[in-house]
Amino acid sequence: MRLHFHAALVFRLLEHSKAAVTRAPTSEQLFEGQFRKDGRDIDNHGLPLAAWPTEADIDPATIPAGLWLVGDQGIYFMSNGKPGLMVAPASTRHLVAPAAEADPERNPDSWWDVKCASFGGDDGVMFIDYADVMTLLRYRRDGRVCLDLTPDQLAIVVPDPVADRPDSFRRTAAK
Repeated sequence: MRLHFHAALVFRLLEHSKAAVTRAPTSEQLFEGQFRKDGRDIDNHGLPLAAWPTEADIDPATIPAGLWLVGDQGIYFMSNGKPGLMVAPASTRHLVAPAAEADPERNPDSWWDVKCASFGGDDGVMFIDYADVMTLLRYRRDGRVCLDLTPDQLAIVVPDPVADRPDSFRRTAAK
């Protein structure tokens, strides 16, 4: 399914990640030896939740700059930089770049179906490294970047500047 994100907001999130002194790992990165202090890969199959690694097991200097593609209440990009990038200085909400098609605020009646069809029904986080996000941004057009996303694969697409343009982007761009 094709998903559209505001390119300027994606870039702002990426710059935050790049500038951060430390970055938060995804759940998947907690198990990967290249990020762990002990250097060991851990198989989580059958591992009780109480035995799962935590952020304390990670060498924070090894977590690369990039963005998280999150699927939960919609689908959105967010920075992995610490401290997190908030909507406003006193806010407790992280700044995110939502996919127009899977944004509960823009599409309250259809976001869940889009989320399930593109990301899957379970909540989750995918790490997209800095170089891949920069590639995505190089293909921006009309102020947006596009991904083709299914539960099994992710692809960067070059959007047609006129066709396949969600109405919600026309409204947002006009603000």
